Amino acid sequence: MKKFFFYLTLLSSLIAGVIGCSDDEEETPKLELNATELTFKSEGGDELVGVTSNTNWSAVSSEKWCEVSPASSKGDGAIKVTAQKNEKRESRTAKISVVSGSLTRIVVVFQAGVGSENGGSNGSNNDGGDTPIPTVTYQVTLTSSPAAGGTVTGGGSYEQGETVTLKANPSDGYVFDKWSDDVITNPRMITVTGDERLTASFEKKQDNLSESGKEGGYSYVDLGLSVRWATYNVGATKLTEYGDHFAWGETTPKDDYSWSTYKWGSHYDALTKYNTEESYGIVDNKIQLDPEDDAAAVNWKGKWRMPTVSELEELYDGCNWKWTDDLNGSGIAGYVGESKKNGKAIFLPAAGFSYGSDRNYEGSYGYYWSSSLDSGYPNSAYGLDFYSGHIYVRVYLSSRYYGYSVRAVCPSAR
Repeated sequence: MKKFFFYLTLLSSLIAGVIGCSDDEEETPKLELNATELTFKSEGGDELVGVTSNTNWSAVSSEKWCEVSPASSKGDGAIKVTAQKNEKRESRTAKISVVSGSLTRIVVVFQAGVGSENGGSNGSNNDGGDTPIPTVTYQVTLTSSPAAGGTVTGGGSYEQGETVTLKANPSDGYVFDKWSDDVITNPRMITVTGDERLTASFEKKQDNLSESGKEGGYSYVDLGLSVRWATYNVGATKLTEYGDHFAWGETTPKDDYSWSTYKWGSHYDALTKYNTEESYGIVDNKIQLDPEDDAAAVNWKGKWRMPTVSELEELYDGCNWKWTDDLNGSGIAGYVGESKKNGKAIFLPAAGFSYGSDRNYEGSYGYYWSSSLDSGYPNSAYGLDFYSGHIYVRVYLSSRYYGYSVRAVCPSAR
């Protein structure tokens, strides 16, 4: 158990470190060019393309007769483009790709053939007249996944540099999830710089989240477990709202979540209530919250209360859990738990947690209190947490002064 507490302390330190470093996040990569097309006369020559960037980038030409220098650099600079002499009457085209990570910028290079009087042309016909510059086109290919989930519009052939609107259209019973490049905007606009292949992902609507009934004016879902679970958090009015955060054993939200503002002790070893160890403060051997210190019981009254740690474990074990980035098109992320007993479901939004004066990680983390103290380390209490990108929910313990969500329970009819 002491090893477990060591890892908990390490996790809390890491979270605090992340919070402290939030102002030092890396700058978003940038890559811009001052030209997208260059033209050369048949005798060739040099041209410069300005680069505006805040990161490393590389440049490469598709044709040997069109050379670029430097091949790579960092930050703002310029690319020297050299076209060798064209000995033929036919015009020719090259493509220069400037790449930085996932960012790609294209410069199309045209060179006239021998006999053209206009350097902006791309060659000549048999009577010496100019040949028009050919139009460069690219293909935008769109698909749906699954195919029955919806349709996509905006695909086709487009000229280089053209702006295109792409739209994913969900079928009945489905909602749009995201594009294959992880963009969640729909509809979205892209600038065509090359061939593009994108897939729109759709998800089935979660249609088993309806309430089973009401208790004291608040709705619940019956998952076939020992208690009924509220369909939304304390402080919310519907399942896609985050609701309030509470320190463990406190019944109102506040502006600062720290030991200095905690109701039941000014430090981890100065507890005044709910304590089983003399080294942590005044001992009363209480390991379950009294009703007057239960955020669900005080705010919702009636038969509502916070769940015990065993009831949280039952919820976790009794459901199949799936992460969603966007519940039924609401824009709210979190975990859906589908009961293994009756197929009904509960949604826990990723409401983050409060530490100090900041509300952190909304949309990617969720933390939910139980009413149960950890008797071995009474400065901590049990709860349930989850993370985006993971397919599990686990019951664990954390410092009592953190601000977490509360999901209420009421007695089952069984």
